[in-house]
Parts: sequence; C-alpha cells; structure tokens
Amino acid sequence: MTNGMGFPSEGRLATTHSSQEDLLTDVARVCYTCGMSTTTVRLDDEDEAILDMLAPEYGGRSSAIRQALRNLAADRKRQDALKSFVAEWDAEADPIDEDDIAAMADRYGL
Repeated sequence: MTNGMGFPSEGRLATTHSSQEDLLTDVARVCYTCGMSTTTVRLDDEDEAILDMLAPEYGGRSSAIRQALRNLAADRKRQDALKSFVAEWDAEADPIDEDDIAAMADRYGL
C-alpha cells in the first residue's frame, strides 16, 4: 500500500526510514554511488594530516584521493612520454648524454 505520493506506507521501506526525506536521501546516495567502488586505504598519521589538509579544497576526503590518483596517472603518462621521446631521439640521432637527461628531468620535475 502506498501513500498519496507513491511511497510505501507500510512494509520494509516504511519501517527502515523515519521519513520520506530519509528514504529520498538513501535513494540519492545509491544513485550517486552507482558505478563507484570502495577501496580501503591505510594511512599513517602524517598521511592522515595531509589528507585532512587537502580534503576541504577538493570537496572531501574521497575527492582528494581521486584527484591524487588522477595526478599520479598524469605524472606516469608524462614520464612514459618522455621515455618514449628520448628513445626515439636516441634511435634517430646521436645518443643523448645522461647528464642532459637528468638535468632536463630535474628542471621539469620528471
């Protein structure tokens, strides 16, 4: 049986939610998290403090961790592109001096 708004007036949903607002909140939470998985991350005190510092800027702890993963993946792509570029350059021209590569990597934070 439903009430005038189409929500159950008795049964499981009616007994587990104190109001229709609570039910809608749970439905919204389920819809928001569709397609997302959960991962447990163990942090030491220093990492916990870093996460607490970043969380407000990124909209919460989970968002900060997701952004950190994206940044780490972007760094990896840049490093892979540089390695590919150096290998191609090395194959087409004279070998590149290792000191020059180290200076370039240091200069550009690679």
